Amino acid sequence: MMGLRLVEGLEATSFAQRTGVSLDQAFSPDVIGHLIEAGYLERSPDRMAATMAGRQRLNAVLEALLNT
Repeated sequence: MMGLRLVEGLEATSFAQRTGVSLDQAFSPDVIGHLIEAGYLERSPDRMAATMAGRQRLNAVLEALLNT
């Protein structure tokens, strides 16, 4: 999760290797969708990253992701 503090964000393959689950399995698609619509996350097939606005509110972003 510390990868979200970086501009590069979380690389999907590395996340899956470290955790044993994919990003899509680890986090609620509804929550990810909400955070993307709010402008706090960006998601591509190989990466999930916080936007500048998301990094400024990262504690709240992480709370939303982890409490699903």
